Amino acid sequence: MRLLKGKRKKSEMSLEITPLIDMVFLLLIFFLIATSFDNFKKMNVTLPSSQTGEKVKQQTVSIYITKENEIFYEDQQVSIKQLNDFVLKLDKENISTIFINGDQDVSYKMIIDIMDILRKNGLYNISLGVKSY
Repeated sequence: MRLLKGKRKKSEMSLEITPLIDMVFLLLIFFLIATSFDNFKKMNVTLPSSQTGEKVKQQTVSIYITKENEIFYEDQQVSIKQLNDFVLKLDKENISTIFINGDQDVSYKMIIDIMDILRKNGLYNISLGVKSY
């Protein structure tokens, strides 16, 4: 038997993109369905009235820290001591969340010191602000 000698045809390599397109489309549909939409805003609900009902006056408080370690409480520059005085005067029952928005270059100790002041004064629902992508 004689082996065929000769040039073999090189098959060109190609990438089939049809399955790739199908997979991307399926992933897109999956994430659209899996995303939670805020359906409560679309509901038309009329609440009943009550003679003994009270308005809930929950508020949030924001504390900002610059990279120069300057503390701003609701747009007013304060020191750590002044911040403690402001927190003492807060109506803690009507505050839902305290937001601490610190520059990325702020020392970790500064954040912890502020959180300690808030916790010592009975404020435990503290959120740290971050930039979303």
